[in-house]
Amino acid sequence: MKIKVQSSNLKGFLITSSLVFLVSCSNRFSEYYAAESNSMNGGFEESREGFPTNWYLYTNKAAAKGNFSLSLNTTDKVEGKQSLQFTIKSCSAAGGHLSPGFANEFDARPGKSYLVRFYTKTQPNSKWVFNLNAVSAKKELTSKSILSHSGSGTWEKHEIRLTQAPEATKLRMEWNALSEGVFLIDGIEWIEEE
Repeated sequence: MKIKVQSSNLKGFLITSSLVFLVSCSNRFSEYYAAESNSMNGGFEESREGFPTNWYLYTNKAAAKGNFSLSLNTTDKVEGKQSLQFTIKSCSAAGGHLSPGFANEFDARPGKSYLVRFYTKTQPNSKWVFNLNAVSAKKELTSKSILSHSGSGTWEKHEIRLTQAPEATKLRMEWNALSEGVFLIDGIEWIEEE
């Protein structure tokens, strides 16, 4: 599998991705199903109406472009009772709300480092991106991305670290499919490091 981790500061791509995310997480461009708990729901265990709760979902009904479906897979998973599956016949490779995916922001402590782990299972030549951003109320401050250009057909573990800027109060996560294929995601967790 080809994986590329990129790190940058507040420049072109980050400004664009910040704007895309701010627009993406509005109700107009995503679907959101709240759970009774405030948990992250990184294993996609909680659901309503067939969709995982506590995530902004970029679906055909919202603003994502293409021909695809989103479902919960109860037979192919890393942990718990189900994983999140995107089955994509066509989609935009632009990312954000224009591509199939999901996102959310979580409270984080300024200046702390965070480790995010998650699992994907994709086919060869499948493309996806995971963005991790430190943000304040007004702007994106730092960002790291994992860009995958191929899958092995088996579950693969991914890790990404980011240190919050002193003024950052939120940690933003966003995953997007960028090509056709079947994509499974499971076991997202984030840990504050010492």
